[in-house]
Amino acid sequence: MPTSTLTTKGRTTVPKEVRDALALEPGDKLSCQIHGGRVAITTDRPSLLDFEGFIRNSVPSRALPLPSSRALLPPRFLAGGEGGEAG
Repeated sequence: MPTSTLTTKGRTTVPKEVRDALALEPGDKLSCQIHGGRVAITTDRPSLLDFEGFIRNSVPSRALPLPSSRALLPPRFLAGGEGGEAG
C-alpha cells in the first residue's frame, strides 16, 4: 500500500504508484471523497466508463467504430493500469 507523509504546511506528495495508476500529470486536479475515517482520491476528469453507450447511441453517420475511437485517446489513457495491460 503506497503511503505519503504530511508536511508541517499540510502538503504531501502523491506516491508514484498512485500517479501511475491514475495516469496523473502535473496540473491535474484531484478530488477527495470522505467516507467515515477513509478518504478516496480520484481524478476530476471523467472515466471512460462514464461514456458507456455513447458511441452506440450516437447518430450512425457520426459514430466512430471503437478501434478508431481508441486511437483518438492520449497515450496516458491507454497505458496499463489497474487490471493489467491495455489493449
